[in-house]
Amino acid sequence: MSNFMQEIYHQMWVRQRVIVKNVTIGVPQPHLVRPEPGYGVNPEQALTGDFPGLEFTEMVREQEFTVLQAGARLPCGTDLLLVRSDYDRIERLLVASELGRWSDGPGLLEPGANLDHKLSGPSGSEGKSVFLSYLLARRLSMGQPTVYREDDRKCFLFDQYTPGKQVNADALFRLPMDQQKRLWILTSDPPTDPRWSYSCGWFVVLADIPEHMKSTSHSEWETGRNVGVHYMSDWQWSEIFAVFKLLGPDTPTPSEIGNLYTTFVCLGPAARTCLISIPTSIEAGYNRRLSAHLCRVDTNIQTFLARGAYKSILASLTRPLSPNSAVMEPAEDALFRKAGITTRWLAHRVLMVALEQSSRIGFGLFPYFLRYQGLQNISGWIFEGCAQYVLSHGGSFNAGEIPIANNNSLPLKFTIQKNQSACPHYFASTGHLAQQVKDRYRDGLAPDTVGKYFLPYSRRPESIDGLVFSHPDTLIIFRITIAGTLTIDLQEIQDLSRALPATIRQIRVVFVVPQAHTRPDVTLLCISEAPAIIPPVSGSAIGLFQLVCTYGDMQAAVVHRPFI
Repeated sequence: MSNFMQEIYHQMWVRQRVIVKNVTIGVPQPHLVRPEPGYGVNPEQALTGDFPGLEFTEMVREQEFTVLQAGARLPCGTDLLLVRSDYDRIERLLVASELGRWSDGPGLLEPGANLDHKLSGPSGSEGKSVFLSYLLARRLSMGQPTVYREDDRKCFLFDQYTPGKQVNADALFRLPMDQQKRLWILTSDPPTDPRWSYSCGWFVVLADIPEHMKSTSHSEWETGRNVGVHYMSDWQWSEIFAVFKLLGPDTPTPSEIGNLYTTFVCLGPAARTCLISIPTSIEAGYNRRLSAHLCRVDTNIQTFLARGAYKSILASLTRPLSPNSAVMEPAEDALFRKAGITTRWLAHRVLMVALEQSSRIGFGLFPYFLRYQGLQNISGWIFEGCAQYVLSHGGSFNAGEIPIANNNSLPLKFTIQKNQSACPHYFASTGHLAQQVKDRYRDGLAPDTVGKYFLPYSRRPESIDGLVFSHPDTLIIFRITIAGTLTIDLQEIQDLSRALPATIRQIRVVFVVPQAHTRPDVTLLCISEAPAIIPPVSGSAIGLFQLVCTYGDMQAAVVHRPFI
């Protein structure tokens, strides 16, 4: 390791072989041809299931990225880094904070200044450890003294006299104050030795995962040094693909891109999961590694539920959540270690596993999440799963008209048949739906179609969460939401209507909302009329309705049903 660090010193401090440049990469837009799997669709099914696939096409968007090319392999394992916008932003904040620590007087610290800083982000995001390598390369190329610390026994010192030599923490504690003041200590190991909290002159930058950030083992260091905190944002698809392109195959195949996107959209924006844990090619074991990862996810979910962590979600949140926050540690030591609730698929998976254990726990998750404003995404996903569970179970329903024209408005009454199969009735496209529902011998619907609940195999079209033909001439489209406003794309409904038999004369859009929820403010795209004035689509009259899904409805729908 010492020789490895000395090579870093030689290439970056001595030869200054660090190049930061902009590159242009064509980023595929797979959501246009392979959108997010729908409710109950396993990531393994998304690519291998017996459903009509959407052929990948060359739909790309040229985007500019910043990369750092180092002259030697960095501690993160590569000599080429994607410089995320977070890196530049946080680096500037750290530099400003370090310069602002000292008062005008010699050796005097500014009162209330952050003497050290720590960085946090979702577990498995990979960006935190890479950011330390980025800081190391940047500082060495500018001749700035730095320590890369693995732990108190392995600290590698870089300055004009020391070419990446391994020392221990004791040696650092003995350094003169003027030498300490020039040092940045880059580490991912929380400092626990009490001496780290003394009035030392150096500047510690700790990159750590959230569960370690809450540990009391280094609280003395945090308190004594008034440690500042910065949070890294979630990875975007464009960033995931850029790293994949920079470090992976020269020309990725459509299959590899599709596998990468499926992993990203189902299992979350964690770079380590998408780029390391699960390979993209079938030959490299994509299916096997994906299955193994899903088994670990289930184990983590079961642990999360068994410890009753959901009961402590609100009590354990000691700070306001940022808009992109996910529940990574709802209770001390009762956390997904490798998967937080960062995607719709994971939220649905949590609900299904919970319902297998207890309907009270499963349906109780939604109100717990809903009570906290920072968790709106998660509560919306959980409610969507609850509503889908109720609709798939079938029964008789009454939906009220939106807006209510008068007190004598009649409710929309309809019945959904209970699905006797373990697999829901999916449709992959409007054409695929038409093939399933059209009568082969005459115009109109097939006799067994009325009352059958259909689910979109993917998250497109966005205006449809499910549908049922309540009568031979009536189509009911469901939108599940906890949002106060909602947009409906009439073009999507029109495309669906054109593919169906001409005998469909009425289309009803039913918004499924939780109890005590206000009616959503509906916006119809492509038209200028108010929501109350809805033009017919392909000759079919459209009406808007609201269906309230209560806790009692959820409990009544409890059945033993495997998660697909």
